Amino acid sequence: MTKTNVLYPGTINYQDLIGNGKSFSLPPYHRDYSWFEEQWENLWNGILELRSIGSQEHHFMGTLVIHEQRNWGFLVIDGQQRLTTIT
Repeated sequence: MTKTNVLYPGTINYQDLIGNGKSFSLPPYHRDYSWFEEQWENLWNGILELRSIGSQEHHFMGTLVIHEQRNWGFLVIDGQQRLTTIT
């Protein structure tokens, strides 16, 4: 039997992503955290700007690719730097 990988693209807000009670893990092949002030400052300034505009607006944080593991959480395939910074 052939195993099929199916992608389910979608948009999710930060609260639903982090507040789902599941944990996130990184595969051992991921690089170490390598963002410097310039990268995290850009992300943080975008979030602060959104806060000043109001709750009806959205901030695109980039693509996060995760693989849901049975019963315990998510494996982060892409977006480790953003997810680590924002949490």
